[in-house]
Amino acid sequence: MINDTLNNIYDIKTLTITLDYYNQLIDLYSLNNIIDKDIVTFKVFTDTIKSLPKNHTIYLYIKNNIIIGCCALIIEQKIIYNCGKVAHIQDLIVKVSERENNIQSILIKYIVKKAKEKHCNRLDILSPTYLEKYYNKHDFIKEGLYMCNYISLSD
Repeated sequence: MINDTLNNIYDIKTLTITLDYYNQLIDLYSLNNIIDKDIVTFKVFTDTIKSLPKNHTIYLYIKNNIIIGCCALIIEQKIIYNCGKVAHIQDLIVKVSERENNIQSILIKYIVKKAKEKHCNRLDILSPTYLEKYYNKHDFIKEGLYMCNYISLSD
């Protein structure tokens, strides 16, 4: 347990599979319409979490037994960078009602610490452009061009 600057007791935990965590995460991800409750059943959720590789860890920010935020850390082993490691922050989300409490910053600092512990020489995050200044405050710099190809699964 950790005391934050607002004297709230919180804990950052690695995700374990429970029905309670499933329900809370589905509700959290549903805030941004990034998950469909009808598709991601508890079984689908459980199978997905069990299938994640060892280099993919989901961290939960928990306050009073409630998931307030979460994010994933993915460690990629590279051949370039002298066979170094690159870390990636994925799926960072915090409840809207808690966003003024610096929880995103706490999670980012925690992920940076974990990436250092894993001897990563870089930490990447994909972000909308409107959050650039926010991530600059956490020592992220804009580098290169991000592009994606949305692959249709129905073809």
